[in-house]
Amino acid sequence: GTTYDWEVLDTCTITATVAPKPTYTITVINGTADPATATAGTTITLTAGSAPAGQVFDKWEIEGVTVADVNSERISFAMPARPVTATANYKTATYTVFEPEMDGVQFTVTGSASSVEHGEDYSFTIELLEGYRTTNTFKVLVNGSELDPVSVNDGVYTYTIENITESKTISVQGVEKIWFWLSCLGGPDGVGIKSDIKKYYGEPVTLPGAIFTREGYTMIGWGTRHDDTTITYELN
Repeated sequence: GTTYDWEVLDTCTITATVAPKPTYTITVINGTADPATATAGTTITLTAGSAPAGQVFDKWEIEGVTVADVNSERISFAMPARPVTATANYKTATYTVFEPEMDGVQFTVTGSASSVEHGEDYSFTIELLEGYRTTNTFKVLVNGSELDPVSVNDGVYTYTIENITESKTISVQGVEKIWFWLSCLGGPDGVGIKSDIKKYYGEPVTLPGAIFTREGYTMIGWGTRHDDTTITYELN
């Protein structure tokens, strides 16, 4: 401060006049400041406003002020000795499409990857792998709701999720590995109990031994018939 010296000759009153600290304005575009005016050194808190439809908060732009994290919707800083202008910026929202994980299904995205911008479409195909088939409960679900195919060609199902505005989870149900019953029957006049064997596509088949008899004959093996072709298998 300033020191003043004078000689006092009689009773007097001394009045000190103190000027107030200057205040500065915080201007916020797309948000609010608390407080909106302040002296230097005051802690200012900025809060971004609600994002427009289809957008999310991106970052702050502040002239001449350094903050810890410009990507946070709520930030604080010490007021400098001058006005401050801050702008909350937004960007197009992006969403994730979670792909199905299921045996027997080949899932292929048409075009872009699994990150989709607001309002975009997302197309994909589903094809069954060899040895698998659909059942009467086959369907594709998106967030729990059934999605109808755009087309089905040669076992390839094509789908499109239109105008995406949230993350999506795709699931598939009603796909099973092909299985069949192999019935071991006796030939003409063969005596014995039929044997049924359940096998899945691609699995090896072990046929039973001589379980049928016929008077005057010896069972030497098995025969399969398909498309008028007979294949024989000898007993071990």
